[in-house]
Amino acid sequence: MTGNELISTFDEIVANDLYPVFASTTAQKLDAFNNAKHQIFRMLNYPVADVPVTITAGLQTYSLNSVATPLYIVTLVKYNGQILEPNQWYQIGEQITIVPTIAASTTISLTGYRRGTPIVADNNQVTDLPTDLHIPLVYLAIKSACGSQEDAPEQLNRLNSMELLATQRVMAYAQIQSRVDFPF
Repeated sequence: MTGNELISTFDEIVANDLYPVFASTTAQKLDAFNNAKHQIFRMLNYPVADVPVTITAGLQTYSLNSVATPLYIVTLVKYNGQILEPNQWYQIGEQITIVPTIAASTTISLTGYRRGTPIVADNNQVTDLPTDLHIPLVYLAIKSACGSQEDAPEQLNRLNSMELLATQRVMAYAQIQSRVDFPF
């Protein structure tokens, strides 16, 4: 599905099932889709290892976008083959900061989870998730767009059931794909 098809499916399900979504604008819906997509990538446990990053003199903070890593969450940082301790680096959003001073032109390696292509409102760009995961993506986006719903237990139960169904579909897909390399 393209971004616009995903949004249309989202709107149709929300209208038919009367889910109380807080995402009314296209941008808010795209945020919900991209958050849901990150969830799916985590569930698929599709790690990327040893992405090289060359240290620039005087910098300790790097944007994951500017270093062109295919990662959205970093789980491990190596420097000279040594794993840095969790208190020696941290990630906030798209920024990763290395606490110890590292010499310029040194290469560190990052390990983490793959970042997909962001979902945009477009009729041509198809999401890079397999077709089998498009509906679970919509379900997770709706759950994300509805907030906590703690004061509406019946809505919360319906949303949790939808999230559980989406998670089961993603895990079933992962189980089938475990016999072959992920195609995306």
